Amino acid sequence: MRITYKISEMTNMRFFYRTSTYAPSVNQLQNVIDNSNRLSISTGNPELRQEYSHRIMTNLAYANPTTDLMHLFSFPVSIPQMLFGNKTIMPG
Repeated sequence: MRITYKISEMTNMRFFYRTSTYAPSVNQLQNVIDNSNRLSISTGNPELRQEYSHRIMTNLAYANPTTDLMHLFSFPVSIPQMLFGNKTIMPG
């Protein structure tokens, strides 16, 4: 989604909003022990759900064509949810 708000003839503000999802791999989902590397034994988690993230960005732009002057300010924010990753347990 993108919204543009024109403040004046030379200044505008834009808001961007985007979401995305990332599915876990088959290896991350299978509840099977992978001991192909004896130093890194792993297993999957069949309860994993998709990773979901929000990205929000605001731009403030000022452009003066008569003086060739332009200023651009960006304010990005990324908010991940439902992250999945790997956990390493050291024997001991």
